[in-house]
Amino acid sequence: MPVLLEGRFISVPTGKWEVAEACSGIRYLTSSLAVGFLFAGLLYRTWVRRIGFFIASAVVPILANAVRVFGIVSLAYVSGNRIAVGVDHMIYGWIFFTVVMGLLLSVGSWWREKSDRRTDTTASPVTVVNKTERSKANRQSSATATLALSCCSVIAVALAPVYAKFIWVPVAQGSPLKLPSPGVSPPVRSTNTDTIGWKPAFFAPNTELAQSYEIRGQQIELYIAYYSPTESQGKLISSTNFLFDQRAWSRTEEGELAVTIEGRLVRTHEIHIRSPQTSLVIWDWYWIDDTYTSNSYLAKFLLLKSQVVRDRRGAAIIAIATEDRGDQPASEVLQDFLNHTSLKEVLRLPEN
Repeated sequence: MPVLLEGRFISVPTGKWEVAEACSGIRYLTSSLAVGFLFAGLLYRTWVRRIGFFIASAVVPILANAVRVFGIVSLAYVSGNRIAVGVDHMIYGWIFFTVVMGLLLSVGSWWREKSDRRTDTTASPVTVVNKTERSKANRQSSATATLALSCCSVIAVALAPVYAKFIWVPVAQGSPLKLPSPGVSPPVRSTNTDTIGWKPAFFAPNTELAQSYEIRGQQIELYIAYYSPTESQGKLISSTNFLFDQRAWSRTEEGELAVTIEGRLVRTHEIHIRSPQTSLVIWDWYWIDDTYTSNSYLAKFLLLKSQVVRDRRGAAIIAIATEDRGDQPASEVLQDFLNHTSLKEVLRLPEN
C-alpha cells in the first residue's frame, strides 16, 4: 500500500486521512493513565511495580493508537472506503481501546502482590505481638483513609449541583442574538456577491456572521461563530467543527503566522486549501475573555476560566479567507483587510 505522510495527514490512493483531535489518542492516553494509576495503587505494594505499571499505562495506548490508525487506513484501502470511514472508525477505536485496556489489566493482574499473612512460628511472643499490633494499626489506618476518601467523594458529588448552579449564567429570554457587521474603512467595501463559495461549518453556535468584502479588486470572506456563556448544544472547540467542506476542498498546507489585529500582535492559524476551481488561504483564531489566540489549549483554559469567574461575554471563532492568486500574496491581502477592519463592535454584545 503506497502511502505519503505529511505531518498529521496520511495520503493513500483511495483518499487522504487526517489525524484529528478526536483521533489523536489523547483521550485514550488520559483514560489509560487514570485507570493505570488506580489499578497500580490497589494491586501493588512496592513502588517499583506501581511505577512500572503506570509507565506501561502510558506506553501501551500510544503504541496501540499507532496500530489502530494503521488498521483503519488499511481497512479503508482494502475495502475501497466501504468500511472504517466516518462513524465506523470511531466505533472501531472505542472497541479497540476497550480490548487493549482489558489485556493491559489482565497482564497487570499477573504481577499482583499478595500480602504475606504467614507468621513465623519460631518468633518470640513479643515479636508476634508487635507484628499483630502493627498489622492492626495498618488496617485501622487503611480503613480511616478509605473512609475519608469516601466522605470526600460523597461531599464532592453532593456539592456538584450547587457549584454548577453557581457557575451557570442564566440567559435572558428575548430576541435571538444578531452579530452586527464590522466597521470597515476604504479601500475595503462590503459586497453581496460570494465568488469564493467557502463557509465553515460549526455546530450549533448561538449566532453566525458570514459577510463578503472586496479590497483592491480581490474578494475576502469573513466568518464569525459566536457561543454564549451558557451554550450547551454546541462547543466552540470540537473535532465536529470544520473550517471548510472536506468533500469540496483538500488541505495542502497548514501552519501559524504572526499578524496584527487592531494593533495587537496575534498568532493566527493559517490553512491553505484547494478545490478543482481555485485555491484559498484561511486565517482563523479564537476570541475568548477579550483575548485573541489560535492555541486550542490556551483557548480551552480561557473558556474554563470564563466559566469559573462567570464571564458573560461568551466566545467566538473568527475566520477570514481569500483566493491565493499569483499577482499578490494572499497573506498581504488578508493583513491589509485587517488593517482596515474593526472587530470590536461585532464582539461587544449586550451582557446576558
